[in-house]
Amino acid sequence: MKICISGFAGSGKTTVANKLSEMLKFPVINITFKDLAKAKGVNLEEIQKLAEKDPNIDLELDRLIVEKASQNQNCIISTWLSPWIIKDADLRVFLFAPLETRAKRVAQRDNIDFTKALKHVKRRDSQNIRRYKKLYKIDIRNTEIFDMLINTKDLEVLQVAELIIKWLSLKGKV
Repeated sequence: MKICISGFAGSGKTTVANKLSEMLKFPVINITFKDLAKAKGVNLEEIQKLAEKDPNIDLELDRLIVEKASQNQNCIISTWLSPWIIKDADLRVFLFAPLETRAKRVAQRDNIDFTKALKHVKRRDSQNIRRYKKLYKIDIRNTEIFDMLINTKDLEVLQVAELIIKWLSLKGKV
């Protein structure tokens, strides 16, 4: 079973994927720009600027994600585009929360002040919306392909994971 989790910055993608992994014993595939930035010795903002100019950065990252997912019968893929690029997904989940909530989470996660986090989240969201539209003709704001939409604002990670498992159970997948 392949579970794809998407959402904007700070929505809880990675946190929920890790909790589901713990509960279902499935590996998590979460190759991100953060990983590429670290490998190249630059920060996240720099790799995003490079990706704006060089579509091969996105194409290579997404190829790696698809390749890793194809090597696993059961896995959780937690990336912005996984619901669109993993064609054999059994469940596509979109996590969302208000901008301020997401910025607070990013501020806490990255140990930065709220104002900087808010600016960062807005920039990442708009860059990714623009880049994915241009490169793949995908509007990541369109949630029609998703099986579940979950507002994570007032939910603990365990509650979100339990909602996803409940859906899987109702569909006879677990």
